[in-house]
Amino acid sequence: METWLRILYYIVFILGIPIGLIRYWLTKRKEQRGRDDATFDALDHKFMEFQRLCLDFPELDIFDVPDKNAKDKNEFQRKQELIAFTFLFSIFERAHRTYKDVSKKSKKIEWTGWQEYIQQFCVRENFLNAWKESGRTFNSDFQNYMQNLLADTLVREIKDVKSTEFNSFIKLYINSFPEGERETTEALSDWILRSSKGELYPDNYHMLVISLKQSNKIEAGALCHYISALNGGFLGYLVVEPNIRNIGLGQILFNGVIKVIEMDSKRNRQGVPLGIFAEIDKAQDNTQDILRRLQFWRKCNMLPLDIEWKYPRLHTGEGPLNMYLAFCPYRNRPDYLTEKKAELAVRSIYDSVYRKKEDDQNLIEVIKSVTGKKIVRRF
Repeated sequence: METWLRILYYIVFILGIPIGLIRYWLTKRKEQRGRDDATFDALDHKFMEFQRLCLDFPELDIFDVPDKNAKDKNEFQRKQELIAFTFLFSIFERAHRTYKDVSKKSKKIEWTGWQEYIQQFCVRENFLNAWKESGRTFNSDFQNYMQNLLADTLVREIKDVKSTEFNSFIKLYINSFPEGERETTEALSDWILRSSKGELYPDNYHMLVISLKQSNKIEAGALCHYISALNGGFLGYLVVEPNIRNIGLGQILFNGVIKVIEMDSKRNRQGVPLGIFAEIDKAQDNTQDILRRLQFWRKCNMLPLDIEWKYPRLHTGEGPLNMYLAFCPYRNRPDYLTEKKAELAVRSIYDSVYRKKEDDQNLIEVIKSVTGKKIVRRF
């Protein structure tokens, strides 16, 4: 009898362990469901508050369906829009923290819906302006997410030189740069054609553009090279239509450049690129326009290198322009160059971008300004 009782005791004990685990799992699952419901309710409540704002202030263009014929806003109304969108950003940030990195299928579906909703706003000038003004106050992870989303949503690449988009960009390009500082239309066409045929490989070339109204009219654009020998990029031109500057399109374009150069590097299996190089004006006369551009480049972490750069003119017989060669390192990369890397950068840019040979006098002088510097720093 005692033996049977002992056996029965062990049976109950053994069966009790999985039953207890199951009950524990069900309890935890119920608690998690409760937390999920509370999170959903909190987000839903905040979202309904924003919808109420849209209803209470119909004169503001903040609803997810934009006004077809939006009227000009006075300063007070623009401030109201900024406050309303900042409230909306906080809702997006909470959704991002809640749903972005989850493995559960239902939550992934919910995040997809949120992302599509956010993208609807990304093409609107007042939304972009509000993000430029208040975006820096949010969590860094959310800031990075928004910067990447804006680049993915707005920036696209032109690969057809016969397209109306190409012609629209050319008009913007010609109106933005004087003749001695821009390449000819034929030269730009040649870069794109050679890139599309793979003739530049392992180098590459990109014409990136933004059209906010989803039309063929280009409102911003950038031209950049990927230089394989350097495993880095060279940003030749970046331009934004004057009447829509100061809403962050330049920064979005620059992020687009960073992404395509990174993709070129991955294609060549070279790891994280060294960085992006660009030529920027020297503020000799301290004109407001040049100072504004320098301020923009600093926001992009594009700072001048301590070398005597000579930008070769694009027309034969003209002397070099007085400009800086600036450098923006990729993440986790040093913010300086060794002497060897600096020489490589100079030679690669003169060769791949300007087609200048080793005996070019300007190149020789720039190399002299690098020689002997163990570290070439930014300033």
